[in-house]
Amino acid sequence: MNKEKIRFVILKETESGELFNNIDEEKLMQLDLGFNWKEFEDQVGYLVQAGYLTKPFYADDTIYYFNSVLTEKGEKYLKDNKLNKKAYRVAKEIKEWLSLL
Repeated sequence: MNKEKIRFVILKETESGELFNNIDEEKLMQLDLGFNWKEFEDQVGYLVQAGYLTKPFYADDTIYYFNSVLTEKGEKYLKDNKLNKKAYRVAKEIKEWLSLL
């Protein structure tokens, strides 16, 4: 998966406050989002450094998002990337449907 898509997923799920709560490598692999832990960590680091996301809390190879929020820049990024938003919503719905089969 390309970096832009990974960044979008991270920002979108941070905004919703559900999927990445207390995420570690094992949980990320179970989610099967199309990227690995290293890519995830790299992109979280980028998003924090670039000012899209406030820094989450790291401990014991787990990223805790309870104190991490989108900055105004992160909110604007999500708003400006409507095509990614639509594609992400469709992909998420398809994945939910497939899990029901």
